[in-house]
Amino acid sequence: MKSAPTRYESLTLSIHSGLAAAAQSAAHKTAEQQRWREYAAQARTLTEQQPLQQLPGYHLRGAGGYVVDHVVSIWAAFRAGWPVERAAALDNLQLVPSVENFAKGRRCYSSLDARRLPMAA
Repeated sequence: MKSAPTRYESLTLSIHSGLAAAAQSAAHKTAEQQRWREYAAQARTLTEQQPLQQLPGYHLRGAGGYVVDHVVSIWAAFRAGWPVERAAALDNLQLVPSVENFAKGRRCYSSLDARRLPMAA
C-alpha cells in the first residue's frame, strides 16, 4: 500500500506543476508575440502596396509632415482577428500629421470600439 505523500513531496509536486504551467504559458505568449510581429510586418508591407496616391492629401506625405495612418490600428485589427489584408486596405488608411500619429501609438481612434470590431469577411 502506498503511503500519502509527505509535505515535502506535496510541495515539490506543487512547485513542478506550477513551473510546468508557467513554461506552457510563456511558450504560448512567445508564439502570440511571433504571430503579432509577422502580422504587423505583413500589414506594413501590404499598406505600402496600396495605391496610396488615392488618399486625400497624399501630396503632404513626407516633407509635408503627414504620414499614412491606419484608422483602425494594426494592433486593434490583430486583436480583433481581422485578416491582415483588411487592416492594410485603402479604406482603413488616412493621412494625418506625423505628430498626431506617433502620439496615438497603438490606440484606435476610429468610431469603432477596438473591443467590438467586426470580423472582416
